[in-house]
Amino acid sequence: MLRVLAIVCVVVNTAAGLALAATRGGILGQLGLPPPLPFYADLLAVFLVGSGVGFIPAALNPQNQRPYLWTFGVGVKLVAASLFARLWLMGLVGWVVGVSAIADAAIAVLFVVCLSRRTR
Repeated sequence: MLRVLAIVCVVVNTAAGLALAATRGGILGQLGLPPPLPFYADLLAVFLVGSGVGFIPAALNPQNQRPYLWTFGVGVKLVAASLFARLWLMGLVGWVVGVSAIADAAIAVLFVVCLSRRTR
């Protein structure tokens, strides 16, 4: 299950980062968010692609990458979900951002469940 979650994170984070880079942040406007300055859009895109690519070793060998999965699979996903949820609950963004908040939180919870199990 850890492997499947890591593969999902590779695909989602990398795709989001590449979409952000290709549009220089313009895709955020489609989600109801104000587009950032191009420098910050590029910086966020680098972070998203980097964190997505960082899940590749975890997809190949999840047991050896447990610290990365706790940090990015749980910690960063929960922080992102809380930020998205806050914007959505305040009515500042559309339903797509709310769905992404729920999805990030669900992925984080699944990582917690899988990582909390004892390894054999």
